[in-house]
Amino acid sequence: MRIVHLIPHDGIGGVEGAARTMAIAEEPPYDFRLMLIAGPARGGSSARIIGSPFRRPLNPFAQFRAVLACLRSRPAVLLASLWKSVPAALTIRIIRPQTRLVYFLNADRCVHMLDRLLSGAAIRLADEVWSDSAATLDARLIGSSKARIVSFVTERLSPPDTRVVVPRPNFVVWCRQDHQKGLDRAITFIGLLAARDIDAHFDIWGPEGGGHASLQRQVAELALERRVTFRGSLDRAQLSAIAAEASFFLLPSRFEGMSMACVEAMQLGLVPVVTDVGEMARYIEPGGSGIILDPADLESGSAKIAALLAQPERFAEMRDRAIQRWSHSPLYRDDVYAACCSLASRLDRERARDAG
Repeated sequence: MRIVHLIPHDGIGGVEGAARTMAIAEEPPYDFRLMLIAGPARGGSSARIIGSPFRRPLNPFAQFRAVLACLRSRPAVLLASLWKSVPAALTIRIIRPQTRLVYFLNADRCVHMLDRLLSGAAIRLADEVWSDSAATLDARLIGSSKARIVSFVTERLSPPDTRVVVPRPNFVVWCRQDHQKGLDRAITFIGLLAARDIDAHFDIWGPEGGGHASLQRQVAELALERRVTFRGSLDRAQLSAIAAEASFFLLPSRFEGMSMACVEAMQLGLVPVVTDVGEMARYIEPGGSGIILDPADLESGSAKIAALLAQPERFAEMRDRAIQRWSHSPLYRDDVYAACCSLASRLDRERARDAG
């Protein structure tokens, strides 16, 4: 089965990272292409990851090139992620209607009107709509007859040390530096911990984004330069070592889908300290496998951290629950392949029935 996954560009987000795991799988039972509408592939193009000479995914020539490339590939299933992929995906659907089209949703809301319009069109015309979480499907009002939840556990990660670990007030996050991720809230939270005489430290991993300058100003205004460090882009080979230096994963997002970074952090033995948005509100048990922050009352969250630091046994129990939460989940690449097979089989049966 040939599967083509169309995405706007090769970035550091969960969508791109998950799609890449299908492209780099050894001896997969499928023929997979990750096709970029714009920009080069990280590490260079290959037979499975196809870059583009265009810089912007909404460039009509970039969209046209992607359409031609997909038509030449003749995929059995075309996956499209993120709203900038919609024009090319729907054009392919019109030209080659026998292609099974899947639109992926990865957030519980649209970010602007154009996203709403294009995503709405893709949802209506796709054969199925897949999502990283039930929270996303519920928020977007996708009916069960067309919807499917796909596992976004992209790899098996093990904590760097499974022995009893003494909690330290060391926090870490890896994500985009934008307003959605709530890093401004996280910095305020570190300041509240410092006000309690807790020697808190927070490492922020991820490339400089649109919010980086304002976050730096906030750190300076709160005199937290010694406590908050911007570490730059993340090399995933370092993930285990990065997790080994922290006890908590701090992500007070304003909205989310699944949050693959949080899933990874839990597998690596970090206790999540997050807001109850997206699927995090469902898979994190407050006080059991993580700590839920109230953005309107971060002070109460700092009190919970102070209490947990004084109770190593409780921290160890919470950490163990976080690790175990994902121990039996299927991998993304296996779940997507199974979903593609199921979709193709269902549509073949329906077409044969209609033809008869």
